Amino acid sequence: HEGEELFRDEFKEIAGRGNSSWLVDKKPYKLVYKKKQSILDLAKDKEFCLLSLNAVNHYICYNIAEEAGNAFPIQGNLTNVYLNGHYNGLYFLCNRVKVSKRIIDIPDMEDINESLNPEAFKDPVLAVLKNADGEVIAKGIKNFTDPKDITGGYVIERFQYDNKYDKAQSAFIDTLGNYNLFKTQKRLSVRQVNYVRNLINQTLVAIMSEDGINPETGKHYSEYIHTESFARHYLTQELLCNYDAGKGSFFMVKNADSIESRLLAAPIWDMDWTLGRMSTFPLNEVPNALMVSAGYNTPRFSIFAHLMKHPEFAALADSIYYADMVPIIDKWFVNDGLKENIKHDARLEFMKYPEIGYASFDEMWDHMRQFEQEKAHTYDLIAQNRKEKTAANVVLNFGWWDNNLEMLQPLGENIQIPSLPYWRDDTINPHTSQGWFIGDEPINPADYNVESDVYIEQKWQQKEYTFWQKVRRKLGF
Repeated sequence: HEGEELFRDEFKEIAGRGNSSWLVDKKPYKLVYKKKQSILDLAKDKEFCLLSLNAVNHYICYNIAEEAGNAFPIQGNLTNVYLNGHYNGLYFLCNRVKVSKRIIDIPDMEDINESLNPEAFKDPVLAVLKNADGEVIAKGIKNFTDPKDITGGYVIERFQYDNKYDKAQSAFIDTLGNYNLFKTQKRLSVRQVNYVRNLINQTLVAIMSEDGINPETGKHYSEYIHTESFARHYLTQELLCNYDAGKGSFFMVKNADSIESRLLAAPIWDMDWTLGRMSTFPLNEVPNALMVSAGYNTPRFSIFAHLMKHPEFAALADSIYYADMVPIIDKWFVNDGLKENIKHDARLEFMKYPEIGYASFDEMWDHMRQFEQEKAHTYDLIAQNRKEKTAANVVLNFGWWDNNLEMLQPLGENIQIPSLPYWRDDTINPHTSQGWFIGDEPINPADYNVESDVYIEQKWQQKEYTFWQKVRRKLGF
């Protein structure tokens, strides 16, 4: 009953939000007000998010993202939530991803469309676009008059599932089969959607080419993306170990060409599965390996893995790591400067949800602290090896939903493969490993001496693996 009242107003609406996070007991919500508000110094808006799962992770990661110089960082605060007089748990209250003067400050192409097409905006006519093979590749509004400049701004969300795409009025599928939506920009013209789709496709070709050049346009990937933005985004995702990096909730911002012609990787979002705290995805729990740079979850999600194969991009990431990320990791996970403030906010959470997996906040903090120190040490070793090359880079594909890890292995020694519990129960989803392979050649890692960089893949019994390939397609992977 202590403290002062900082804000009071009536909701227009409070509703559930999220995808997989809605399946947990502690539900996430969105708060909608009748007019724009500023809550706890957050950017003024009508809508805010209450993120429920691992709120401490969100708080730490979003603050680190801002300190690390990520573009358009989302603001938020830890908040203990009471619903109908009952304590509901610790949440992360934050702004949502949207085009706004105080959130993502770029021209809003949807607002421009509305001003040019007041009648058509009320009654839009949807066009579905197909390629030469009859496959749907995009959709947009066909009865809009376009402005002269359609180069920006847009906020593009790269998403691996088709459920959001099906509901969208403006969206496209890139050449790698990923769904791309426009965040809070629902009504864009066919020409605008095609402009962004062509830009993303050209960018992907350049990034994934060996020399970094798109052979059709002659442009280097650095002409398509703001490399520092992507490097800072990559480092934040890699060091905090986000399983969704580049796969889900991955945003890119395209400003007008007159302001910035290149794509920015921003903002950081959806950071609950981080800091070694996601037991259902065991790769998150391996501190002595890199996950994002390994292309951890199929090539079509691996923008950062392809970027890190380019020496100049890796060198840029390494320089930012030593200049900016090392002091940040020390601040949060070595010096423990902010631990007590977070512990105070989280004390009721541990009383309400003892099944969180830790006996106390101190136990959870010690786990995250050790994990992050080891992860930073691993990045340091791999970065140093890029210069000195005294060890081999080994990428392990565990072959179960294409989970990859990148590790260092001393030359001339046998491969040490971490033991990972699979997140599917063997009794419900039986599967049998056929062992490890280099190409089509089976090997025994314990007897294989590493002499150079190598890619090793674990293969599974074909019948069972084919079944899960079908499941993955059904889920939209």
